[in-house]
Amino acid sequence: FNRMGALLICITFLGTYNANGVLPVLATERPVFYRERASKMYSALPYALAQAVVEVPYVAVQSILYAIITYFLIQFELSAIKFLWYLLFTF
Repeated sequence: FNRMGALLICITFLGTYNANGVLPVLATERPVFYRERASKMYSALPYALAQAVVEVPYVAVQSILYAIITYFLIQFELSAIKFLWYLLFTF
């Protein structure tokens, strides 16, 4: 059992899961973005920043819960600093 492999799988799973949740939303909002960009309401940067800011609380809560569960299931060393590093990588 390789713990680095488990870490890679955990991070990859969480990233893929979050991407699958965002893609349908972006697909439905694309026509609205194109319309508002064509009417010169705003550029792509404010739109992208707003999307990122909206997603941060959801991803933070999900990452914290996922890290709490998986950190102890993988049986990493019980250390607060190492748990925070793991949480940083999963976020």
